Parts: sequence; C-alpha cells; structure tokens
Amino acid sequence: SGTTYFDSAPSDTNVDMQTLGGDDLKPVYFFNLTLNNTHGSVKGLAVSDKFNLQVDNILTLTSGNLRLMGEAQLIQTHTGTSTVVTGSGHLLKDQDAVKNAYQFQDKSSPVHTGGATTYKVTTVLKDGSTPNAWAPSSVGWVSGLNGNDSSSPIDLSTRWFYRYENAEIEPSSNSSSWLSLFNIGTTTESTNAALKPGEGFTMKGTNLTAGRHDPQNYTFEGIPNDGDYTLTIGNTGSGNEYLVGNPYPCALDLSKFVSDNSGIIDGTIYFYEHWSTDTHFWRYYGGGYASWNASGANPATQSSTYDLYTGSDSGSVTPNQFVSVGQGFYVRTGNGGSGGTITFNNSQRVFKLESQSTEMRNDHNRYGVTARIRMDYISPNGRARHLLFAFTDGSATDGFDYLYDGRMFEPGDDDMYFVIDEGNGIPTTPYVIEGVGPYYEDSQYPIVAKTAQPGKHTIVVTELENFDHDLFIMDENGRTHALNHNEYEFITRAGEDIKNFKLVFKPATITPDLGLEENLYNDVDTYFYEDEIIVFNPKTIPVSGLKVYNTLGQLVYETQEKSLLNSPEVHIPFAGYAFGAYIIKLYTDIGTGTYKFLNN
Repeated sequence: SGTTYFDSAPSDTNVDMQTLGGDDLKPVYFFNLTLNNTHGSVKGLAVSDKFNLQVDNILTLTSGNLRLMGEAQLIQTHTGTSTVVTGSGHLLKDQDAVKNAYQFQDKSSPVHTGGATTYKVTTVLKDGSTPNAWAPSSVGWVSGLNGNDSSSPIDLSTRWFYRYENAEIEPSSNSSSWLSLFNIGTTTESTNAALKPGEGFTMKGTNLTAGRHDPQNYTFEGIPNDGDYTLTIGNTGSGNEYLVGNPYPCALDLSKFVSDNSGIIDGTIYFYEHWSTDTHFWRYYGGGYASWNASGANPATQSSTYDLYTGSDSGSVTPNQFVSVGQGFYVRTGNGGSGGTITFNNSQRVFKLESQSTEMRNDHNRYGVTARIRMDYISPNGRARHLLFAFTDGSATDGFDYLYDGRMFEPGDDDMYFVIDEGNGIPTTPYVIEGVGPYYEDSQYPIVAKTAQPGKHTIVVTELENFDHDLFIMDENGRTHALNHNEYEFITRAGEDIKNFKLVFKPATITPDLGLEENLYNDVDTYFYEDEIIVFNPKTIPVSGLKVYNTLGQLVYETQEKSLLNSPEVHIPFAGYAFGAYIIKLYTDIGTGTYKFLNN
C-alpha cells in the first residue's frame, strides 16, 4: 500500500522490469510508483517488451522518462480523474502505422501535452524510426501532398491531418464536418489543432512506393492519459458520428466501452481501412468500414466511391474486442443511441498484445451468440459486401436490438443488406450485422439487394460457424435456392432496381399438381437480359428441350439442341420479339420447369 521509488543512480544503464521478477505477459504491480531520475547519465525507467506495468493508485513522474519498450503497456486501475503527478518526466510509447503516403489511417494519442488537458500531434507525435529510443526527434512537417521517410527526422504532410467531431450522418447541407488540424497549404496549426484525450485524427504515411501493410514506427511522448475522459455526441436526424480513439497506453476493451456507453451510442463500432496505394484523389480511393458488435465482426467492404475501373478489393482486418494503443474508430448515435456524454474510464483498460487480440470467431458463448452465418454479396464489377448473421440464445430478438444489429456505413449503388423491423413497421435502414433469437426452421429474414449495374450479381456463403442446418435464399417469386454449398446468381438490367429476398432454412413447397421436381427450382433458373434468354444451370442438369410461349399460349420459340442447352450458362438470342410477358418451359431429366420473363 506504499510507494515504490526509482531514484537516481550513477550508472548509464536502464532499470529493466524483468530484473524485478516480472513474468512475460503477466503484470508487475505497484500501488504508488515514483520516478525521480536526476543523475545526468540515467535516462529513466524501461519496461520490457510485452510487460504489463500496473499502478493501482498514483504515478509520479518527477524527472526522467518512463519508457514502454515494444508492446509493453501501462494500466492504472483507480477510479475517477487522473492521479498522474508530473514534473519533467514523460511517458514514451511506440506504435506502428501504415507507411504508405497515399493511405489514410485513423489514430489517437495515449498521451497529452504537458500543462494541458488536450494534445496536439505536433507536440506528442515523434519520429520512431529508431524504436525504443529515449530521446526521439520531433517529426518534420511539410505543406506538400507527400510525406518523406528518407529524411531525418521523417516528414509528414499536414494536408491529411483532420478531426471528425460530432457530425450529422446525413447532413442537410454540403458543409464539411472534417476539420483540418493545419491551415491548408501551410505547416501552421489551425484553431482545430488541440484534441481531447479520446478524440481521433486522420493522417497519411511517409513513402509513396510502400506496400499496403508496410509499417512505419512512431513514438508518442507526453503525459500518460489516465482516468475519466468525456466527449459529447448529438443525435440529429438519422444520428451523429464521431471519430474517437483509444486514449490509453494499453489496449481498450470494446465490450466494456460499449456497455459503459449504453444508450449513448448505437452499440456498433466502425474502423476505416484504406487499401488503394496509388492516388490522393478521393474518387479513386479504395477503402471501407469494418464493423464490430456483440453479434460478431465484419471486415471492411470497398467504398462505393471507388472508381469501377481501378479494381476491387476488401479489408484485410476483422475487428475484435480489443483496440490497440493509438487506434482510432467511429461511434454513432441513432438506433438505440440517443446521444449525450461518451465516457472513457480506467475500467475499460486491459493488457492485450496485438497478436492476442483474436477475432470473435468460434466464440459462441460471448453475448449469447450460438451460431453465425457469414455471406458475401458480389456485384458485377467484383465489389464484395460482407454480411454477418448471428443466432443467439435469446439475448437478441428478431426485431431491432441495441448492440446486436449493426447499420451499414456508406451503402453503395450496388449493395445488399439486412432490413429489420425497428418497431415502426417500416424496415428500411440497411444493416450489415443482424443478431436474432434462437434458430427455428420456419423463420424468414428479409434481405434487400439494391442494384444499378447491369450484369450478374452473386450471393455466396463464406463461412458457417456452429451452424449445420440447411440454408436457402428465397427470391421474389417464392422460389428457394440452396446456399450451403452453392452460389446464387441473378441478372439485372441497367438502372436502379430493388430486389427483395429472404434468408430461409427450408425449401419452398412446390404445388403438387405442377408435377415438378422441387430440386429443379433450386438448381436451375432463367432470366431475360439484353435481348437474350439466359439459363443458369450450374450443376449441368441434363436438359432435353426449351420452349417459349407468349401470353396467348402461342409457341414462339423452341430448341432441342442438347449441345446448346447442356451448359452451366446458356445464352439464347431473343431479339425482335414483341414487348410483353413470356413463359419458358424447360424440359430436364428431373422434371419440367415453368418460368416467366418480361421482354421490355
């Protein structure tokens, strides 16, 4: 219950926690800890890589620095406001960021500026090119578009440092909610430069040719953030959003953070991942928002603004319960989050190495989740939307549930999402994560496909977690298509269209007097697209003939060419026929299928 002192010694060595008997990955505890290094040759106190330094009460930095080496972390466990007592001593903590000079990334600071309750990136962000250094240099600042890692210290461009504070999700005006930390085109700080602990900021890296995952090390230096911090978020229109971040020199437990802010934010956390590496032009950015809540997590999906011809990609990181040091993320109001005071506190602090921050896969007992279905919608240009559907033990319901249902961030022109009854009988909000009650075979869950591009759209199940039941997609005609081991494809013409599907768990019942085999409708489908009849037959079920009738019952086309008909995808020209409805009869070895299409 007393104080442990690390005082000066006439030695040019650093005191290492490992010599005190601390065990790797286990905490070294102190009640009060005072660092007072006044001897000129003593730099400070070093905490070894991967060690958890825990101070339960007061941390005093009279002189000399407290250096967290590698992935070492500092946790303080008291409640209330900060108990850090400062003199001239600072905390030093390294953290990687993306090196590529084109890629946006969201960050936050684990320290604040001495003598203030805020922080400025120009003060706390240092060049970490030499990891674990005791006296890191301040970074250089340039007003041009690109940073530079070949200089010493490294240069960062002021053009890409922004904050995003309490902004309306769908503003009625075009005024930007992104506030630059510098006066544009200069290295002079703007009036928005001071950030509160818990507020995040954007930045870009230092190397134009670096890869998507190449790291750049930075050092944060300042007074360690500790205790309670608050931010205010509103709830205007469809809600507000805020770029926040982990404010502590240790990991942040999102489960506890969301619980502490229940009713303030909407219960889903979002992380931006930017993966295009060759442009500063916004219209060509490749990036999107990963999401996490109690139902599970989704990787980021390509932004709808990403130009079609520049290719497609998807996020490489699936979020998990623990946010690393210096990581920024987004919270929202609306959908159960009424706005108010966002709170960070010491009970949310946890020691987790980045390699230990496992995904929430196969963790079926957390939050009552019993099974998960992961599925992708793939647009004609290859853009994938990741969707997550979770069954629970009753912790969630089939309606809207705070913490279990996650809204879509930036719906695309071609996209797919869940729609949920939010209590008003009009389920229109797009969701990428849906958590429901227990599994029942008769349950049906709406899914909407919003399309604009002509061509083939695909729905595919990518992973089933603890789920061994049949799974089908039901189309607008009430036909079911097996998804467990098959992709489902549908064709659209140019122009905006909305298709309403359902996720179901048993095949549709076929009227007995049709004399059709049920599996035919699960495995074979037909469409009309750009003056062609298209028959999808991925299993190549033997087809002996095809006939087309108009609504008067007149035969207008037929073929029995097996070489034409027995392919996974058959294209039959149908130009020159009158506009109107037609009926297709498809004769196969497992029955005769009847399909309708509209030539318009």
